[in-house]
Parts: sequence; structure tokens; C-alpha cells
Amino acid sequence: MEITDGCLVYGQSPENMYLMKNRLLFLIVISFFVLSLPAQSQQPQKQMRQQQVPMEEMSSADRSKLFVDRIAPKLDLTKVQKDSLIFIFTVFIDDVQKYKAENTPQIVGYMQKIRDDKVKMLLRDEKKYEKYLQVLDDMKNQQGIQQRGPQPSSPGQGR
Repeated sequence: MEITDGCLVYGQSPENMYLMKNRLLFLIVISFFVLSLPAQSQQPQKQMRQQQVPMEEMSSADRSKLFVDRIAPKLDLTKVQKDSLIFIFTVFIDDVQKYKAENTPQIVGYMQKIRDDKVKMLLRDEKKYEKYLQVLDDMKNQQGIQQRGPQPSSPGQGR
């Protein structure tokens, strides 16, 4: 055994000791990174569980944001349009809740018409507005299927 540069060396040169220390440090860093990956992949799952709040417990602004976030990619909206849509839908949800006791189909239809007129003015493009209406219809149909479950086909249909 000999002592070189204040280190106890077992027949190794200082350069080799330096390389070994760097390799060890590199392996430690890589191991830490690899071990932290499973923890990072579990975070989105925790966030998803936390976000699954029943719609009734969400504020009208949160419900509106959630809805607009779902339709925005399909409509190619600007940030201003997206923010304006959130406001329009927040007012709509508040109005529906405000007049809940009187929510006849005529009142709800009137509130939907007012909402859709505001959206039409906001989008300023007939094709975008038609796409908006199509997305709403698709979501209503999808929601109806989820609430009622799949409808059995009538006898004689499908043949």
C-alpha cells in the first residue's frame, strides 16, 4: 500500500481513482433518477383521483372551464375566445341554477338560445359555430348514452 495525494491507493494511479469516483457518482445519479420515475408516474393518477369531484359539488366557473377545455381543441379557439366561452357558460349555468324551480323546457330553451347567440357572436365564423353546435350535440348524445346505457335494438332492426 502506498499513499498518493493524501489517498490510500491499492496500486491505482490518481487518474484511475478520479475516473472510478466519477463513474460511481454517475451510477448513483442514474440510479436515483431511475428509482424516482415510478413516483413521478403515480402523480398524475393522484391528480386524476383528486379531480374526480362530482359535478354538483363543483362551482359553475369550474364546470364551465372543464366543459370549455373539452370542446376547445375541437374548435381551434384563441385564448380570448376560450376565456369568453368560460364566462358565457358560467353565466348560463348560474342562470339555470338560479331559476331551477321554474326550469321548464321553455325557460331552459330560451337560456340556451341566449347562450348560443352569444357564442355565435364570439366565434364570428359560421363554420366554427356549426362545429360548436355539432360538438354540443355529440356531447349530449354521448351523455345520454352514458346515463341510460346502451339501448337495445328493436325487433326486426339490424337485419
